[in-house]
Amino acid sequence: SSGINAEYGEDGDVILPPWAKNSPELFINIHRAALESEYVSMNLHKWIDLIFGYKQRGTEAETANNVFFHLTYEGSVNMDKILDPVEIRSIQSQVLNFGQTPPQLLTRPHPARMTLQELTKPAAKQSFNPFTNFLPTLMESISSSKSPGSSSGSQIVTASSSGRFDGKLEGKPE
Repeated sequence: SSGINAEYGEDGDVILPPWAKNSPELFINIHRAALESEYVSMNLHKWIDLIFGYKQRGTEAETANNVFFHLTYEGSVNMDKILDPVEIRSIQSQVLNFGQTPPQLLTRPHPARMTLQELTKPAAKQSFNPFTNFLPTLMESISSSKSPGSSSGSQIVTASSSGRFDGKLEGKPE
């Protein structure tokens, strides 16, 4: 199969590993099955912690051996303040060739996903609703942040008891 790269044009043939038996469909299906497996589901939070979370920077990143060259981190260089064109090209080349670390989104461990057994237990079924279990945190976040043009951030999104957004906003933006 052939691919197209936006910057360089056609990439040429992709050589599939022998276990794919020269079938792009089999290659994709095997990867999809792996990514949708219970093992990946139960460990995905660890990956999130490394890539977007609390193990991306600092002591936790060092402990997890998850430290990269300083130029790859968001906000590590202010390109507007660099006057030397050679240094600018050097930094741009570094990022183009080695990539950039995504923004850090989380500063606490991401919760693990519940297992299939936990979700199918009668007690867990009754007590766990992803929307209502996380609603207090969501509401706290919404009410503590100020919406544009608002001095109090008093506009709150509401939901019905079924967990569905009912299209209502409580309070008035000031």
